[in-house]
Amino acid sequence: MTTKTITTRQAITREIKSAMGRAEMTQRELATKAGFSASNLSEKMNGKLSFSLEDLLTIAGVLELSLTELLGEALTAQRVPMPSFIEDEKGKKKVAPIGFVPIGTTYEMVAGAGFEPATSGL
Repeated sequence: MTTKTITTRQAITREIKSAMGRAEMTQRELATKAGFSASNLSEKMNGKLSFSLEDLLTIAGVLELSLTELLGEALTAQRVPMPSFIEDEKGKKKVAPIGFVPIGTTYEMVAGAGFEPATSGL
C-alpha cells in the first residue's frame, strides 16, 4: 500500500470541517461569528489561501475549543519533519514538510458528527 500525503492546508481544513460538524455550524455561520467574509473563509477552506495562527485561534474561540482540540493532537503534538521542496499545481516550488500528514490514516464518517479524525494507527 502506498502512502500519499496531504498538505497542511488540507489537514487543517479537514479538522475545521470536523469541528464545525460537531458544533452543527455552517461555514457561513462560522465566517460571520469569526468576523471573516464568507468569500475569504471559502478561499481558506478550499486551500487557495492559508490560515494564519490568528485565524485558527479565532476559529477555535468561536467553536469554544482549544487550538489542540480544533486541530487534533496529530497536527499539534507531532514533530514536524525537515522541510523539502515540492511543486504545487502551477509548477512553482515551495517549502513544505513532505510526509507530514499521511492519507489513509486521516478521516472517516461518523454518524451525526460529520468528518472525524480516525484514531487507529496514529
